[in-house]
Amino acid sequence: MIGRTRAEAGPGGKSEIMYTEEVERRWLATACCLLTLLSLSCQDLTSTQDIGIVFEQAPRVLASGPHSDPQLAVRASGAIVLAVVTSEERGVADLDLYLSHSGGDVFEKRLRINREPGSVMSHSEGSPVFRMGPRSRFHAFWLTDIGRGVRALRTSFSKDFLNSFEAPITVTTGERGTPAFFNAEVSENGEVLAAWLGQRPEGDSVPGTAHLLVSRSGDGGSEFSPPVAVASNVCPCCRPAIVSGKDGDWIVAWRDADAENVRRIRVASSKDAGDDWEQWPQLPGPGWQINGCPHSGPAVALHQGVLHVVWYTEAEGIPALLTTSRSLDG
Repeated sequence: MIGRTRAEAGPGGKSEIMYTEEVERRWLATACCLLTLLSLSCQDLTSTQDIGIVFEQAPRVLASGPHSDPQLAVRASGAIVLAVVTSEERGVADLDLYLSHSGGDVFEKRLRINREPGSVMSHSEGSPVFRMGPRSRFHAFWLTDIGRGVRALRTSFSKDFLNSFEAPITVTTGERGTPAFFNAEVSENGEVLAAWLGQRPEGDSVPGTAHLLVSRSGDGGSEFSPPVAVASNVCPCCRPAIVSGKDGDWIVAWRDADAENVRRIRVASSKDAGDDWEQWPQLPGPGWQINGCPHSGPAVALHQGVLHVVWYTEAEGIPALLTTSRSLDG
């Protein structure tokens, strides 16, 4: 399982990473809704029985200091992994790894994932991503500033049970580069898909919008393919979501935008390992017209052949979380 915790102000104004054993959150705006959704999908929807989620009475401090944007992974052994951004000063940050073999009672700092000190960029929908693949292979992704306003998407993986991470490589994002609002996922067979918002040299898009591009690694993160465009007219400030299916299938979801600044959630799927993409029919629900940046991408989950999509909207002036599901068996 992958998720995120939250940071709170502790004594003396320092931020503290707070953790509860039973809950991991990926996106603050959607995780509670998604957890309920998945729980209900595993039982009779007409049942009113307690689904059995129990919280600890009080959170525990994992680490005090200038930390932000943590993500969690839980190994089959019960060990809990925490990847957290450590920022000593504005604009200069690193990606540190903490590990607990005691179910979260005690965490120890294991290592620093990025090789160049202070090379990690992190903000809102562009924070680092930490994923666990098969055979206890772990993957980290982050943005870095390479100068003159140009960003690069970097990635590294561990294949020795988190004792070390390989030298970071740059995901191929195209000639115009400057990726932003990225995401990544690892399939059951170890393939990796990275998705980000950027521009295509030859692509047409509504002014002020972006393109959604993806790049795939078939060797577990050592090399990535040239970027493939999934969609144009993409809201330029909302992180896309990714989920993997069976036999090389991939699904991505994003928030689009038209010339009237009406934004809706869209979904596309690939059945050939990310080379070609088919956009699905428009998801139900009203569009959200906003001349600004929602900074809130969708969340997706795949369970027993059913895709669940959850997203935030203020369509028709009413703040809400909307959800829809679709069976993938035709």
